[in-house]
Amino acid sequence: MTGKLKAAIVGCGSVSTGYFPFVSETFDLVATADLIVDRAKEMARIWGAQRAYDSMDALLAHEDLDAVFILTAMSSHNQLVLKAIEAGVSFLVQKPFTTDLQAGIQAVKLARAKGLKGLVEPNSFQSPVMLKAKEIIAEGHIGRPLYVRGYVERGFIPQWGGLNFYEREGGGILFDMGVYPISELITLLGP
Repeated sequence: MTGKLKAAIVGCGSVSTGYFPFVSETFDLVATADLIVDRAKEMARIWGAQRAYDSMDALLAHEDLDAVFILTAMSSHNQLVLKAIEAGVSFLVQKPFTTDLQAGIQAVKLARAKGLKGLVEPNSFQSPVMLKAKEIIAEGHIGRPLYVRGYVERGFIPQWGGLNFYEREGGGILFDMGVYPISELITLLGP
């Protein structure tokens, strides 16, 4: 018995590589899942998970989890979050939480009703730099901001599939990269 919460990672693609070190150190990483089961098996082998599955359904049917990290394609997030909630498992999901506001509201209500915790990445707005900037603005050290501009540049990364990625996933650049400046500006200046 490790005393750590039991967790699994669903989605073992490029985004997951940033999560595996943290999850395997902080949690008892018991399983992985990916539609490409060989990828799930390889990540399980590398990071010490006991089992690998080809779907979240199979994972939830066989594992007793405290938390699941959902790091899959954007279009699957809401469906997988609902499966985690139905199974009574707290979750962290990559952005966007959902591409439908009402579906997101419903998922939050269901999670709260079951006493589950949910976290949506990115959390860059909680970085020490952002929190210090928020404090400086709130204390009036720079006066009242009258204009702000957010900017994100995304270079071409072949593994991400180029621009057709946005067409396939829906929401375009706004849901993939636009969330960073939007969430940070809301943190700094309010909604």
